[in-house]
Amino acid sequence: MVLLQELPTFKAESLKIVPELAKKYSVSREVILRRLLDYGAVDQAYYASKAKEWNGDYLRQSRGTKGGNPYRTRLSYLGEGFSRLAFENYRQGRLSKAELALHLNVRARKLDKFESYIGW
Repeated sequence: MVLLQELPTFKAESLKIVPELAKKYSVSREVILRRLLDYGAVDQAYYASKAKEWNGDYLRQSRGTKGGNPYRTRLSYLGEGFSRLAFENYRQGRLSKAELALHLNVRARKLDKFESYIGW
């Protein structure tokens, strides 16, 4: 409903204002455009073409970017407490390196690197 107040500005400046509105309301450009479609400020064909263009932009930008850190992800999934306990049991001889790797779901040769993320 708040976006209704922006309709006169949109009509005056057209598509140039959409990124500004998206930033102002902390939503995507497509959400703003969808609301404009709902209010009758743009037609379905225009909405579909811009949404397709913007989604293509996003996909092109995201290609080639690396994902997250697999060690931090694994640590987040297992929990720092569990991971510390597993390493303590390994150091005390209760677990072999292969068993530790199995419990943590990390390759044995990567255990040292994984441990560096625990933050002892």
